[in-house]
Amino acid sequence: MDTLPVKEPPADAGAPKTFFIFPNPTLITETFLEAAFLSGFECYSIPGILGADYQQIVETLLNTYQMSVLFFFLDKDEKSDYLVSFLGRIQKKYAETTRLGVFYAKPAAKPQEQAIQRSFLLDIGIEAGCVPLENSVEGNHTRILDVLAANEVAGRRKAIRMTNESNFSAHIVIDDVLVEIPMLDLSVSHFTIQLKSEDPGWEVGKKLNPIKLNLGDVTLSVRAIISLKRFVQGRPVFVFRFRSETNRDELVNSVVNKVIYKYYQKRTLDYLKERLKNGQ
Repeated sequence: MDTLPVKEPPADAGAPKTFFIFPNPTLITETFLEAAFLSGFECYSIPGILGADYQQIVETLLNTYQMSVLFFFLDKDEKSDYLVSFLGRIQKKYAETTRLGVFYAKPAAKPQEQAIQRSFLLDIGIEAGCVPLENSVEGNHTRILDVLAANEVAGRRKAIRMTNESNFSAHIVIDDVLVEIPMLDLSVSHFTIQLKSEDPGWEVGKKLNPIKLNLGDVTLSVRAIISLKRFVQGRPVFVFRFRSETNRDELVNSVVNKVIYKYYQKRTLDYLKERLKNGQ
């Protein structure tokens, strides 16, 4: 898709990253993660397939992403002693830079559930919650989103700031000539370009139709309106807002969101794997 080198994690956009540590893949699915992303929650599923042990993965995450939120999963009938001990050590070491939470399969016996709550909330003092899960996947998805909202981990994750190495571009007709223009950023609501040529005289409020967006493996034809104009080093910069006049625009926004979601997922997980490989 994008050709940005894996040197650094994606730039922070105003909210912490959320990691689900070794979750049940039937619960934390790609569909759920994408839906959460569209709601502003930048979430990642960390499976046990990254070539490192449990503790190394968690330590690398916490050393790499400051102010992150980590959720752990306690399966039904699984003893919580190890997880209590492990999260206790993590809580002491990273209390200033991370928040920990636990999702657990709700036991049949009330005393057992009370013991789980007491261990994580009172004995350790985790801050992101100790939340029971039910048998309904749909109900659990709603519950997890509610927990994310309660922890205020939503942010402006729908925007990407790209560098000159990005191959994303917009094709726009200027003076009857189709011009390809590199894209500076992209979100589900707008995109930004900077012209290499002189100012064509476009003003805020001007509508352009159609514009072809080349987003790596995806090409879209969109309508847009100029919402901001400025000059950087003498060259005009335009922010185009997608025009929402028909149901077709919902499809455009959905596709753009998929592109952004995949970008963040790939960049973050590739960077994490590189850190684990180098033992950082």
